[in-house]
Amino acid sequence: MITKIINRRIGNYKNIILIALVSVLATSCYTVTTSSYSDREFKGKKYNKICIYSYDKNLVYRSLLEKMMVEELQLLNVEAIEGSELFPPTKERDENEFQSELLNNNTDGFLKFEVVYDNINNYPEESEFELDNYYQNDFNSNLRYRFSVHLIDVKTNKIAWVGSSEPINYYEINQFNRDGFFWKFSRSVIEELQEKGHIE
Repeated sequence: MITKIINRRIGNYKNIILIALVSVLATSCYTVTTSSYSDREFKGKKYNKICIYSYDKNLVYRSLLEKMMVEELQLLNVEAIEGSELFPPTKERDENEFQSELLNNNTDGFLKFEVVYDNINNYPEESEFELDNYYQNDFNSNLRYRFSVHLIDVKTNKIAWVGSSEPINYYEINQFNRDGFFWKFSRSVIEELQEKGHIE
């Protein structure tokens, strides 16, 4: 009896270790790539206090992304605040409300993230079948997503910088790999902002 319990517990630990290992391997084999452009009017303009705001409907991911971006920026001595603290997701807001609140908080940059989903249909498979005189093709369909990122100059309320970030060799965010994904994503965006001269 005791031997069975011990074996069962060892089996459970092995499963947990296996899940963790698969998660680490899955996270390590993908990368995040970001491309961006600065508006001529704001080329090289540095921002000292940035509000990070995510439009993600998943509040867990939203909070995680904002928090991670804030922490990474603070490591570079850039003052940053989480957008969900300044703008709780309890109501819809228009652009004027954002600008007014940001100015009141002495924020000069507003970094907005939005998840964009692209549904991609690949070639139809060979099998085609007839059902009640109706032909249906089986398509390989992939749901790919990317992040659309905008840095708004708060004083003028104009777009100073725009970026698009996309995971490579990656299929989904889950509870096991989300921290690694958001860290890579945050670093990728920050490196682009540094390269364009908007942060140190």
